[in-house]
Amino acid sequence: MSALQGVIHGKTIELEQEPGLPEGQRVTVEIRPLDEPPAWLERFVVDPLVLVS
Repeated sequence: MSALQGVIHGKTIELEQEPGLPEGQRVTVEIRPLDEPPAWLERFVVDPLVLVS
């Protein structure tokens, strides 16, 4: 078993390198984020009462 990195695009995961498995091979995937969200996102607040027009 190996750990590969990539980027999620909806239901698709784009890997940084070839996994070395044949096309169509069934696999199990464990998802863990690599990066912490940017600090500004931790204090980003969306107020539904504020409407930009």
